[in-house]
Amino acid sequence: MNTAERVKAFTALSHRTLEKLIVELIRDLQTRDDYTHLLGLFYSYFSGIENLIVLQNFGPEFPDFYERRKALLISHDISALQGQVQGIVQNKFLPEIRNSFQAFGALYVLEGSTLGGPHIVQMIQKKLGLKEDVFRFFSGYGDQNIAMWEKFKRVLNSLSESEDDINTVLTGAEDTFQKFGEWIKSHKHGKC
Repeated sequence: MNTAERVKAFTALSHRTLEKLIVELIRDLQTRDDYTHLLGLFYSYFSGIENLIVLQNFGPEFPDFYERRKALLISHDISALQGQVQGIVQNKFLPEIRNSFQAFGALYVLEGSTLGGPHIVQMIQKKLGLKEDVFRFFSGYGDQNIAMWEKFKRVLNSLSESEDDINTVLTGAEDTFQKFGEWIKSHKHGKC
């Protein structure tokens, strides 16, 4: 099994748990403000993680990291909804990212979020009838979502064959899924 397959297997339960929380939030959406709140939850968490990942100074192993950052897309969607971009999540909700292997574990979660995005766009459009200009984040890379995911997995799979390094990636991804779930639960019915 390659590293990406191992991460998928290792995080399967926490991934499903987080996905269920997000789908519940989407099903509960009633207004544009509700959608803005949902985006705020994503913005606070993703920007917090991206700020930690930037400190890892990716070089040739992941040259397109800056093109993959999601927080800016989320802030564009919030602005298009005339909402206010909120602050970054508190550290207790962020995974530990002190090396590139933990960073790649967190990136597995962030990059994987693009795969379900088109389905989320359909759910929200059907529910709220919003225009396409408020779905930059959930649209991800558009028709390049699969290609960008495959490119990310190739980089992930080429990082290291060391069992310690791979375990660090696994726990980084698991921690990211779990902490995001905790963040969503702590703000499910309130403002960010």
